[in-house]
Amino acid sequence: MDTWLYRLQPASFRGVPFKVSGDEGTIGRRAITHEYPLRDKPFTEDLGRKARRYSVSAYVIGGDYMTQRDRLLTALEQSGSGTLVHPFYGAVTVNVDGEIKVRHSRENGGMCEISLQFVESGELNYPTAGGATAQNVDDAADAADGSFADEFLSDFNLDDAADWITENVIDNVSGILDEVISVFEIMDSAISDAAKLLQGDLSVLFPPPSKGAEFIQRVQEMWAAGKSIYYNTDGALSAVDNLKYIVSDPALAPKGVWSTLSETQQTVIRCTNACAQLFRSTALSESTRKFSEIAAPKNNTAAFNVIRTHAAISAVPGQKTISGVLPVNYDQLTRQRTTYSDLFDQEGARVVGDSAYLALEDLRQAVLLDIRDRLQHTDKMITRTPGDTTPAVVLASDWYDDASRGAEIVALNNIPHPGFVPPEPIRTASE
Repeated sequence: MDTWLYRLQPASFRGVPFKVSGDEGTIGRRAITHEYPLRDKPFTEDLGRKARRYSVSAYVIGGDYMTQRDRLLTALEQSGSGTLVHPFYGAVTVNVDGEIKVRHSRENGGMCEISLQFVESGELNYPTAGGATAQNVDDAADAADGSFADEFLSDFNLDDAADWITENVIDNVSGILDEVISVFEIMDSAISDAAKLLQGDLSVLFPPPSKGAEFIQRVQEMWAAGKSIYYNTDGALSAVDNLKYIVSDPALAPKGVWSTLSETQQTVIRCTNACAQLFRSTALSESTRKFSEIAAPKNNTAAFNVIRTHAAISAVPGQKTISGVLPVNYDQLTRQRTTYSDLFDQEGARVVGDSAYLALEDLRQAVLLDIRDRLQHTDKMITRTPGDTTPAVVLASDWYDDASRGAEIVALNNIPHPGFVPPEPIRTASE
C-alpha cells in the first residue's frame, strides 16, 4: 500500500492553490576549498548551510484556469515572504526567487503551466547587547542584604532592657522560628535544622550586650543552607516559592506599635518587628538568588536537547538517574513575575527605613528585568491534546519535526513514562 500518497499536502502559495506535476530542490553546505602551492592536501572551509531552494513545476487546469492563474500570479508578485505549502515538505516560509515562467499551449487547452522558483526566507538578525540580568539580581540581593542588616542594627537594641523584656523578645522570635521550622521541615530539612540551632542560641545572642551582627549572619546562613541540587525545574521553583511564602506568612507580619502601649511593650514590639523584617527581607533576597541561578539559555531548544532520555527507560538497577533541570518555561515565568510583583508591593508597604526601602526597590527592578529578559527568549506555551495514548517521541516528531524533543514534553507535564502520553490536554512550547 502506497501510504506516502496519503501524506501529500495540497499545494498552495499565500493561500492560493495550484497543482504540482514535479519538483526539485537544492540543499547543501557553503564550502570553500583552499588549495595551497606546493601542498598536496587542500583545506575545505565550512561556512554554514546553504539556503534551501525549491523549483516547482505547477499548473492550473479547468474551465476557470485563467482566473486561477491570475490569482496565483498576483500572489507571486506580492513583495516580501509568504507561506508555501509544498506537497512533500509541508509549510515553509519562502520568497519568490527571480523570474517565474508561464506557459500556454494549444495542445493543452484549458491549462496553464507555471515554473515556480522559491528560496527560504530565513531571518534578519542583528547582534544585540544584553545585560547580565542574573548577575544583576545577585548583586542587587547582596546590596539589599547590607541595607537590611544596617536597618536591623539601628532598630534592634536590648542593651539597657530589663531581663523580662529580653525574654519576651526571645519568646516572640522563637515563635517565628517555629513557623520557619514547620514550613521547611519536610521540604528542606537543612533550613529547618539551621533554624533549630538558631532558636537554641537566641538566649546567647540577644541578652546584653546583644550580638546583632552575629544574629544577622546566622539568619543569612540559615536561608543559604537550603539545598542547591534539584531533579527538575519544579523542584527548583518550589524552593523559591517556599522562601517567598515566608515573606508573606502572617506569623512574620509586623505588629503595630501603638502610643497607648507602655514603653516596655513598645520596645518588645519594635525589637520583634526588627527581627521579623530581617527574616522576611533576607528570605526574599535569597529567593531571588535561587531564581536567578536557574538556567536561562538563549536557545531553549538547544537546552532541551541536552536531555535525550528518561529515567523510566534508561535507569540502571542500583543506580540513581538524575535528569538535568530544564529552563523555566513561559507559564512558570509569568507566574513568577506576578507573584514577585505582589510580594514586593506587600513588603514595600511595611518595610521600615528609607535605605531598606530603596534597596528593596532596586532588587524588584533587577528581578523583573531578569524575568522580562527570560520571557523574550522563551517560547510561549500552548495546549495540545494527543489523539490517543502516544509515545512522546512521536508527538515531538509530529509537532516539532524533531523527535529528540520528546523529553521536553515529558518534563513539562510530569508524565510518568515517555512511551505513554495520555490523550489529555498538555502544555507544550509553541515552537
